[in-house]
Amino acid sequence: YHIGSMPKLSAFVALSEVSKENGGMTFWLGTHKFGYLGDVGEIDRKHIPEDTVSICPVLAPGDVVLMHSALWHESGHKVSGPDRIMADIIYQRADDPARALPRDGLFLRSRSSRLKQLQEENDALTSLRATA
Repeated sequence: YHIGSMPKLSAFVALSEVSKENGGMTFWLGTHKFGYLGDVGEIDRKHIPEDTVSICPVLAPGDVVLMHSALWHESGHKVSGPDRIMADIIYQRADDPARALPRDGLFLRSRSSRLKQLQEENDALTSLRATA
């Protein structure tokens, strides 16, 4: 989901309390060395070397986690606690070639295109229910 060149820096800003219990982010240390993986989905853990250390920091609102954008990371499942809300800010060079690429239709079946499709389907169902 990052296009253009690397490296990029991701800044995750906690807007609510974040912990493992409410689906906090797990970071797989050192995996940024594998390089840019493209518009990816869920990590297949069989490809994470056994000696890889993972961390899931506990964050308060306003705390920031900085990471190389290629670092493997994932959100856990919410078990309890408040909803986890975070802002993801990407820092990149001003001359990054991603600025010249189209924003829509670049990837087939990407996370963003799937979310857009689900939203359109939900909107259509909501409209049908409203007219019934």
